[in-house]
Amino acid sequence: MIALPPFHGLTLASAFERTLHQRGLHAALGVLNASTPYRLTGVYRFDGDSVRSVVLFDRKNPDLTDGVDVPWNDSYCRMTAEEGVRCEITDALADERLTTHAAREAVQAYIAVLLKTPPGEPLGTLCHYDLKPVTPPLGAFEDLDVVCPIVERTLWATLKLTHVPRRATGVPPPATRAARNVAKQQKRSA
Repeated sequence: MIALPPFHGLTLASAFERTLHQRGLHAALGVLNASTPYRLTGVYRFDGDSVRSVVLFDRKNPDLTDGVDVPWNDSYCRMTAEEGVRCEITDALADERLTTHAAREAVQAYIAVLLKTPPGEPLGTLCHYDLKPVTPPLGAFEDLDVVCPIVERTLWATLKLTHVPRRATGVPPPATRAARNVAKQQKRSA
């Protein structure tokens, strides 16, 4: 397990948020990245048939702030959206889900949580990834989960969200989710 860097008595979420306000999202991703063995930590957003890099922290090149935009079907972020919450790939070359995936040789390890719009629609991902296989340390998803709302709020403000286009494939339309929520509420009431 990776030892957390000293946050001077702050929790990871507090250190992340303080760094975000003082030095920006790139520096805050550096704080998050320091708690993992992954080389890269990024924020990506869904944009039609593409997944766009919003900001990237690269441990080996900390001056790099932007990742590469990726076609929707070639991204692991798509898998996160389709799963609806998170995605984990520890060794892409050995993962049966990825035998024909375009990114499997370049990006061999990936963990992500789904970022959502204010009404709960899929917006993008917060992820750690590497060019070699990596087994996520205990707590890696919990760390992503704890800073996820902070990243979402930052992204909402940065993008000045008024409308976020929905994916035609892979992400259920709101009516489907709304119907499921109504069904759940009816079960609880019964």
